[in-house]
Amino acid sequence: MLLPGRSISFWIMNKCRPKPSARLLALSEEYFSFLARSLPVCCLSDEFHFMPRVELARFHKEQTDCLARDFLEELCAKVKAWKAQMENFVEDEDPGLVSLLQQSMDSLLMHWETLGLWKRDPGLYLKVAFIGLDQALSWPFESGEEKSDLYRARLDGITRLLSWGMDQLDEVPQPAKEAALDMVDNCRAFLSRVAEERSKDEGLPYRDLLRKEQGALESLDRFQGFLHAVRSPTGSSPGAELFQEILGRGFGWTGDVEEAGEILAQEADDKQRELAHLAGEIDPHQDWRAIYDSTGLPEKAYGDTVSLYREE
Repeated sequence: MLLPGRSISFWIMNKCRPKPSARLLALSEEYFSFLARSLPVCCLSDEFHFMPRVELARFHKEQTDCLARDFLEELCAKVKAWKAQMENFVEDEDPGLVSLLQQSMDSLLMHWETLGLWKRDPGLYLKVAFIGLDQALSWPFESGEEKSDLYRARLDGITRLLSWGMDQLDEVPQPAKEAALDMVDNCRAFLSRVAEERSKDEGLPYRDLLRKEQGALESLDRFQGFLHAVRSPTGSSPGAELFQEILGRGFGWTGDVEEAGEILAQEADDKQRELAHLAGEIDPHQDWRAIYDSTGLPEKAYGDTVSLYREE
């Protein structure tokens, strides 16, 4: 884990384990720092499970994650080079630490290179764009100028990210296409609500941000039109062999697909029972889905996420 503070790497480890060498620390710092600078939204959100959580990315919050094809190919080449360097570390380093770093790199390569999310998943561009916008709204700002600068940067980022998507997506499976079309509607509603709340904030410049908001909404319209027109390949399922590779490289799973499915089904059943029990305590006459759907979020969730969680 790379934490803020003079760009120093700190490994979370058992006290009984040997400390990593200077060369392993240097390599890990180079890896995590590069990700923090280049993909800050991905590094600060649990949504992108194949990316490491890098708190140093907070210092690059004004940057838009670069999802351009040329950069992603460069990223994968760099990660493979770092992995190759670690092959020389195995005999001299604690194997547990080396394995953790290798698994992080494997997971990244699996999703960016092997699966090619950037050309298959339109939801990726929407998630990065609007999770980034939500991060900007949730930041503890010291001034209205700082808030407007980051908000403006993330609005520009929406247009840039969706433009990359339209240029690069060419193998979109039908389920991913349908999910992204639903997501576009949600993103439009979210941005419209944010813009409405922003217009009431006298500390933010009105005309400039209004133009940026309209530009972002127009880019959503273009992206939606693109999704309606893009063709989906037949047979989009990854297949058992590739799915096994995803489990192994992406999640460190050493069992087979069938065993993973059995565990997943058991955990789903357990959660269903827990939810049913909780629902019975709240309202014995409704199931948990009805209770969840009727709960909703307070108005503040859109305009001041930080305050929402602080109060909780």
